[in-house]
Amino acid sequence: MIIYIHGFGSHGNGSKAVALRDFCKRKNIHFIAPSLSTIPDLAIQTLEELIESFQMTENVSLVGSSLGGYYAMSLSYKYNLPCVLINPAIYPYKTLSRALGFPPNFYDQSTYEWNISHLEMLKKHEVKEYSGENALLMVQTADEVLDYTEAVEKLSRAQMIIEEGGDHGFQGIERHFQTIIEFLDTATEPKFDIEKYKKVLEFAARAHGEQKTPMGYPYLAHIVSVASEIIAASSELNSDELDLAISCALLHDTIEDTATLFEEIEAEFGEQVAHGVSALTKNKSLSSKEEQMQESLKKLLQQPKAVQSVKLADRISNLSNVPAHWDEAKKKKYALEAQMIYDALKEAHLSLAMRLKNKIECYL
Repeated sequence: MIIYIHGFGSHGNGSKAVALRDFCKRKNIHFIAPSLSTIPDLAIQTLEELIESFQMTENVSLVGSSLGGYYAMSLSYKYNLPCVLINPAIYPYKTLSRALGFPPNFYDQSTYEWNISHLEMLKKHEVKEYSGENALLMVQTADEVLDYTEAVEKLSRAQMIIEEGGDHGFQGIERHFQTIIEFLDTATEPKFDIEKYKKVLEFAARAHGEQKTPMGYPYLAHIVSVASEIIAASSELNSDELDLAISCALLHDTIEDTATLFEEIEAEFGEQVAHGVSALTKNKSLSSKEEQMQESLKKLLQQPKAVQSVKLADRISNLSNVPAHWDEAKKKKYALEAQMIYDALKEAHLSLAMRLKNKIECYL
């Protein structure tokens, strides 16, 4: 699934969107180009809802042009999505100050209000930490609207196509459609051992048997959810780290909640996985849940960051499915525990940490 994000005052039927839509249709690639609100917060909200909905069933990637490139950077960082950035706006809260007033909508030349509060919204969505780790940057040097060097400097870790001449619309963009698709396809290819994933999942499924989550779902749904969070955020891990994290994610509750022993996991999947699962296991002999959590975090800090990332993913998954019967006091305590996890492990995996932070903010 490719989501195309149009620029300032534009719409989902702009020339680039139409051309890329036609190309994707011929290639049988799922593509949408929504016409977004001119109000930045509403545009971002729409895109977040689309991403979260489509992610349930397929890989999602982004293509953003101009202001749409700025939105794509923010969303790419938040959801760890590959993106293609076409003459992206890097500091739109500055460059779009010249549009204050009532600029035209390019669809029908009607006007809309663009004011200081909208610039402040844009500023809020800036991600200073992002440097294009999972991006393809495409710029033309004669862009008459934006200084292309800002994008090249900001997105220093991106793959780049820099063309002499051209304009802000990116002349001849059709020449690069196949390159765009190939980049996004490669970026979404799994980097983990699928056969090992199946083997670990089968082991975990046997261990948990008929167990249910507090929401009444098969427990398998929870462990797959945690592993999916790791897979979706895989760009910060190499293939070995990813295999370790996925194995620990699928097995993270086996020692704590089933009859499975450390020795069984070690015999099946090796010492590193077994120690990772052990570190993710709370010591229920301790008198309070706070003590259990503190000891678990202490053990995790002695583990590789790939294992620590599983704890972030676990709490992200749990905050998505809070039992309805919990009272406010219990919900608040659970959120405070999540904050403790974030504070201790936020350096382990930046995108998962950011996702957990957003979950906590929404939860409270």
